[in-house]
Amino acid sequence: MVLGFVCGIRGNLPAAELPKVAWQAEWEKTVKAAEQEGQLNFYSNGGTDGTLVDFQKRFSNIKVVLAPGRGGQVVSRLMAERRGGKYIEDVIKVGTGSAVSIYRSRPVPMQPMDSSFVLPEVTDKSKWWQGKHHYVDPEGKYIFSPCISQHIDLVSYNTELVKPTEINSYWDILNPRWKGKIVSLDPRSSGGREGGRLIYYHPELGPQFFKRLLSEMDIALSQDPRQAVDWLAQGKFVFLLLTSPRELLTAKEKGLPVNILDPRNLKESPVLETAASNMSLMDKAPHANAAKVFVNWLLSREGQISFQKSQGACDSARIDIPKEDVSPIHRRREGVKYFRVWDLEWMDVDEVRKFIDESLKEPQKG
Repeated sequence: MVLGFVCGIRGNLPAAELPKVAWQAEWEKTVKAAEQEGQLNFYSNGGTDGTLVDFQKRFSNIKVVLAPGRGGQVVSRLMAERRGGKYIEDVIKVGTGSAVSIYRSRPVPMQPMDSSFVLPEVTDKSKWWQGKHHYVDPEGKYIFSPCISQHIDLVSYNTELVKPTEINSYWDILNPRWKGKIVSLDPRSSGGREGGRLIYYHPELGPQFFKRLLSEMDIALSQDPRQAVDWLAQGKFVFLLLTSPRELLTAKEKGLPVNILDPRNLKESPVLETAASNMSLMDKAPHANAAKVFVNWLLSREGQISFQKSQGACDSARIDIPKEDVSPIHRRREGVKYFRVWDLEWMDVDEVRKFIDESLKEPQKG
């Protein structure tokens, strides 16, 4: 497109003789320097294997060294290395809570993401949902969210014991008929913590809903997602709260009588999440040019098609790519009022934990 535009001005000069625009010259220089570095160190909480394969196909002279782990493991490793004066990681991908814990270190051990943007299709915000780049941090610099998907982790159910049409609101599960028939991942644990924050800070649920759930419904708490899904499938419980949809959908695919309560059919505002896919560019990156190439490719149309597919639950915030591989239950919809669970003001897990502990100490009512 750029070359055609230049050719229209300069006549019929051969492409090799056309002057390069600034971004092209910078991009070629960056790619060459990245190939000389020869390596990218990528710390990730998983789900990126396909994307890394696609990146290696495009840039075969840049070897990706992957350091995988759960979000908390990535954070612990990164911070321990930095305390020891080691700067190993170039780019990281983690969930919101993990990204925020790194961001809250001072000084912030991250570079502004847009300092690496070169490709016009990346800097062009019209290619992105709501015409902007989305970040977790209030400065809008450090924690980039390429995926913004509908959250579906809140409630699952046994399809033989309840019909989804019986539940029109989350408040309906507080009906006394369901007392003793609800299991939840512990909202103080790593598996249930995000769901706990969601309930506590959701403007249509909040502490009032949480207190009734914990003090009136004789709720069972589990630390094991698979065990909780098994209990639901066996009919020991009617509802399961805060579980990973991956475990639940795997059980459903095996023919077990379980399903997710579709938030699109409930009256409360559905929730948007970043699908544990936040990206950050680290400061003092040992392979700064390779990191720059990776970030630009990842946020390009090609990169986001790959990333959306490999992440599974990811509805890319980039709007000029196909969405057929995104499950309808995860897709954003235009004209819907959403609650954004990832804003920094709703990241205080200590407040939520204290509230849960106090609520569980109260004697059961009813």
